[in-house]
Amino acid sequence: MKRLLTLILAFAMLFTLFNAQSFAEEDAVVALEGTKFVTIQEWIDAKGECGDCMLLLRVKTILNPVLAIAEDETGTVNLFSGNGEDSMIVNFMGDEGLTNGSILVIANPKWNEYEGTVEMADWMVLRMLPAVKEAIEGNLRTYTEMPDGSWECEGYSYQYRFEISGRMPNAAMNSTYVYLSNVPEISFERAYMAAGLSSNSNDYFSPEEAILVEMN
Repeated sequence: MKRLLTLILAFAMLFTLFNAQSFAEEDAVVALEGTKFVTIQEWIDAKGECGDCMLLLRVKTILNPVLAIAEDETGTVNLFSGNGEDSMIVNFMGDEGLTNGSILVIANPKWNEYEGTVEMADWMVLRMLPAVKEAIEGNLRTYTEMPDGSWECEGYSYQYRFEISGRMPNAAMNSTYVYLSNVPEISFERAYMAAGLSSNSNDYFSPEEAILVEMN
């Protein structure tokens, strides 16, 4: 569902771009005329014979400068950029700003099989958008879920998001603490002590270790 919502958001952004500005390249304008959007599964079912078509794809994993795994709500496919004219080749590890999670609109990919794996090749890129980030308003801090599954808050990056629940001594009800963390495990006792209930500085996390973003 998250993937589908991301693609819907990206499509809305692309619709705005397509209607708000013209393409500088004449071949890109031609590519848009009479084309239709198809999904990865539709392209695979047609063995690449989709006529003039476009695909809205999310870069899932960049494997090397000319190969990435792309996805949409119907599946994944290898996206090969090593064929075709020089002007059509995209360097996935170059200066285009592409990262895991970036959104691509491509036109007319050709069916290619390499060592038994189906690839999209000889495609034209029409639009590239940066990875979509989902901002979350915590009751203490705003933080962001990144496309690769990591988290960012106040300039720091974290591997984990923990919801830690329990009941403090003499408390009438449970409490929940939400931490973004690079520490693989946080106990409930450490969670509430680091939330401001300890007078010992050793109980607190450095910003590089963990950060409290929600408390209920």
